[in-house]
Amino acid sequence: MIDHPVAVALEEGPASFAALRVAADVAARLRRPLLGIGVTEGAIPTLRVLRRLKMVGRRRGLDVSFVRPRDLDLLGASELAREAVLLVLGRSPSKGSPTLGRRLVLGRLLRESGPPVLVVPRRGRPLGERVLIASTSGTDEVLAPFYSLLAGTVSRLSILRYVDGPAAFSPGLDACLDVAHSWDEQVVHGDEGHALGDAVLDASDRLSPTLVALSRPPMLPRIAALLAPEAADQVVASSAAPVLVARNPVKSEAERLAA
Repeated sequence: MIDHPVAVALEEGPASFAALRVAADVAARLRRPLLGIGVTEGAIPTLRVLRRLKMVGRRRGLDVSFVRPRDLDLLGASELAREAVLLVLGRSPSKGSPTLGRRLVLGRLLRESGPPVLVVPRRGRPLGERVLIASTSGTDEVLAPFYSLLAGTVSRLSILRYVDGPAAFSPGLDACLDVAHSWDEQVVHGDEGHALGDAVLDASDRLSPTLVALSRPPMLPRIAALLAPEAADQVVASSAAPVLVARNPVKSEAERLAA
């Protein structure tokens, strides 16, 4: 498998094709190869998504490869994307908001260890045109790959700095500010009763961003995606813009054995 690619889950439907175009654009901008992970069943659908993958790769001059996971679903795709810099997927195979089943799958995927996940709706403008970053405190191993991706895409930047504990300095966010053409900032205090998910959706309604980026991975068990949604669950299910969510890093073999 190619090293540290931008990976995209290839399903049937227009949202998956939109995700493929976005993944190819990001790969071209970051100068990374593109890995297509086919999760369709049957020869004809698989050939169809493979043809689309080759077409977008050829148009952007990308090195392209194609694999199929053992389990033909998004979790199988996430497993194969563990060494990627980013996993891109469609928000819903059909029109409108994700179904209950899709939300459960997305909730579980966001809680898996791996690279950041970019969830793409059916339509969208160029990602970096107006980026809304929900900035929270976190560890370097979570934030570094997240901000590294954003630093390669931002043009105009709006920061929603969510403070629910000691303020933390993030060099990655500073790198995004260095490359942005313009930026603005809003501070929201969690101890004043403001929930992160609600604050992000309110800011998104006001700013109409082309990308919403959440630096805090969901932490509760996956059933929380339905019973007590965290910020990532809320924003992925409701945002009209693509949503980038940081995830916890994959543990090394030594770390897994020690745990």
